[in-house]
Amino acid sequence: DAAGMVRKIDAMFSIDAMVHVDLQYLFTYWVNAALLLKPGGRVLMTLADPTTVSGLQKITRDIRKFFKFQGRICPKFEYLSEEIVRHVFSSLGFEIEMLEAWSYHDGRPARDLYLIARLAHPDVADRFRDVLRQDPNALRPLADEAETYAALWDRMANYAVAYRPDRAPVAAVMQRLATGAAMADWTRAVDIGLGDTRIPEALLRANPGLHLTAFQFSAKLREATEKTLASDVAAGRLSVRPIDPVHPDGIFKVFERERLTRQVDAVVSIDTLLHIDLQYAFTYLINAALILKPGGWLMINVADATTPGGFAKLVSDIRTYFPFQGQACTRFEWQSPRMIAALLDAIGFEIAELSHWNPLTGGVDGRDLWALARLAHPDRALSFRPHISIGLPIPTFATPATETETADMAGQTDEEQEIARALGQAYWRQLQIQANPDLSREQLREQLREQWGGSRREYTKLGAMVMRQLGTMGFAIQKTGKGKPDIG
Repeated sequence: DAAGMVRKIDAMFSIDAMVHVDLQYLFTYWVNAALLLKPGGRVLMTLADPTTVSGLQKITRDIRKFFKFQGRICPKFEYLSEEIVRHVFSSLGFEIEMLEAWSYHDGRPARDLYLIARLAHPDVADRFRDVLRQDPNALRPLADEAETYAALWDRMANYAVAYRPDRAPVAAVMQRLATGAAMADWTRAVDIGLGDTRIPEALLRANPGLHLTAFQFSAKLREATEKTLASDVAAGRLSVRPIDPVHPDGIFKVFERERLTRQVDAVVSIDTLLHIDLQYAFTYLINAALILKPGGWLMINVADATTPGGFAKLVSDIRTYFPFQGQACTRFEWQSPRMIAALLDAIGFEIAELSHWNPLTGGVDGRDLWALARLAHPDRALSFRPHISIGLPIPTFATPATETETADMAGQTDEEQEIARALGQAYWRQLQIQANPDLSREQLREQLREQWGGSRREYTKLGAMVMRQLGTMGFAIQKTGKGKPDIG
């Protein structure tokens, strides 16, 4: 504006850059483009789409790489869909000339959306000029340093539990679960939340026979939940647990340790995934698909940028959240029906309802997208199990490779088995260290403690295999005077 270039720009383009920018900020750049371009000027961009073949592979492959950032800025992708792009650009006065998944690598599946949009209605764009004006009174305090989701919701605990007129009424949610997901028949369920007690308490009261595990981000609010629902904790009906910030399979591991996988009737997450980046939300959905019994229920709501209410909030939140520039904050993360349907289908869910249900009115004119789905294909979920495990799983060697190896193990002395077990555990520990460089010493010790009890025989097998391999190389292993294995 100061340079006198308003309505004199022919094109604004960005290739392989905006795939890293959250929609809340990307939308601000699109508004700027709509205000600067001359009539007929164009926007050209590449954008990341998780519904393409390679897009699904990308968001899945990146789980191990980016899960530990938990809301902090990192080079993860921010995902959109054709629905979102079309709705936003048409609302800004553009006409889409090209919007399709395309790959510039011959023979490689498409990953990104390629966009060309022409400014056809500058008068429409002009209506958005005021939304870019800063309102300092609308700002929430920035943290001194980049925060994780856990730190954010500790700091914003009061905001998490405060009454807001747009929050889903609990009674309406419970009624929807009762009628659509046979809530009265549940015996075990999971709630994934910021730390608010509204949903856990309502689930426990609605079904007196229910055992609930509540995974919550905020340590401060977990303590409040345990205090508020102390009688349910004491009765063994409620377990309140942190969301593991390091291990993507943290939810699954809780149930695996207790031998309760495939025994969960429902996973519920209300007014929570609104604030969680899709890279992390998808991880929690995979965990849900791995612990639910076949036919088990999932109910979630996410913010949808393609609805009138969603688009209005996207616009109004520019003033509030633009200064955060990607840092964890209470902004919404925007999805669309196609994105959610594609990801749920990929991990084995069959959608029973996917609508813009408005729990305030009972209509379908809401801001959010509500999904009610059943786990119809558990085998699909299992194929994602390796992708949420950092490094290596607990060693499991189903059977020795040959009859000779079986005989060798059976003929081992107690001392040889002890050496093999110690060697196997030491070898496995080094594999874990190399595969998981971000694990702290305490986390590594805890992981090994959890694995040791049920895996002693597996460690022995692993150590025996290493000993045989060393034997073929001319080495022998024996105990030293200090009781430790020695290679000679």
